[in-house]
Amino acid sequence: MKKLLIITCFLLLTSAYLYSGPRHLISRSVTRSRATVHPYQLIIFASAEATAGDTYLNVQGQQRAAYLSDFLLYQNPDGFTINQANQPIHALYTPSDNSGDFYATHALQTITPIFHQANAVRIEQTAGSKGPLTINQTYSLAMSPEILKDMLFDGNATSLQGKTVIICWKLEQISQNADGLFGDPQVSQYFQNALSHLDDLGTDPTNVWVIQWNQDTPTGTTIKQLGANGFNVP
Repeated sequence: MKKLLIITCFLLLTSAYLYSGPRHLISRSVTRSRATVHPYQLIIFASAEATAGDTYLNVQGQQRAAYLSDFLLYQNPDGFTINQANQPIHALYTPSDNSGDFYATHALQTITPIFHQANAVRIEQTAGSKGPLTINQTYSLAMSPEILKDMLFDGNATSLQGKTVIICWKLEQISQNADGLFGDPQVSQYFQNALSHLDDLGTDPTNVWVIQWNQDTPTGTTIKQLGANGFNVP
């Protein structure tokens, strides 16, 4: 009788273990396949031309800033445009004023025309119900690696889901260097596939680097602005 009781208990414990196993595996599978929250796209470009030591953009830089707005919103040779109806611009980033040099002003001047265009569209589409956009100047140049990390891994991406994010930054820090936008190891690993398709990252000031997501995997492409000699500088 005692032997029969031991065998019965063993069989019950074995059945419970086998039953709980598949449930555990199913739970893990669901967790892995859960969709990542992220923007529709990131658009990154460098601040426009400025004479060394000057606070403001030079004439060529001012022309490029105006050009960039039309280039990204309406027409460019690559056929890329920001779809303001379906993937509206929701966030814009430039360095903070306490960066200790003129790059904050240069970037702010560069992004201002597209900021005004995006705001006009936003007000028209929402009848002013969502309020105007603002330019995020929370991060100094020294904090460059924290932007994408905070955006994607610290629970801040929900409001950006399906939206367009624009970053105008110092050219040399649009990179995977330790002080660059992709300098954080977690960010660099996450964007590994996209980064392998971005040409001359952080070295060509006439590039616009675009990161979009394909089934939650970041993919990268590079579109070309007008060259340095393409403006009618007096």
